Amino acid sequence: MGELKIVLDTDDFICFLEGMEPYAMKVQVLLNSLMRRENDGVVSTASIAEVLTGLYTAKDEEEGEEDEKLLHGSC
Repeated sequence: MGELKIVLDTDDFICFLEGMEPYAMKVQVLLNSLMRRENDGVVSTASIAEVLTGLYTAKDEEEGEEDEKLLHGSC
């Protein structure tokens, strides 16, 4: 039996990053197997861009909420 070729999509990363069980644990197992080089993996540049955009947007929203709290607190 040959090595597995694992393809990870945007949804896989979202489940992992947001801790959506039982999927997050399954994705973690896959990622660990990739890091140990037990399997080969592929991720599209579109998936990487979507995940990074989501993280960047979430960060902007958190910083925006903090700024809003500071403005309301000082008035």
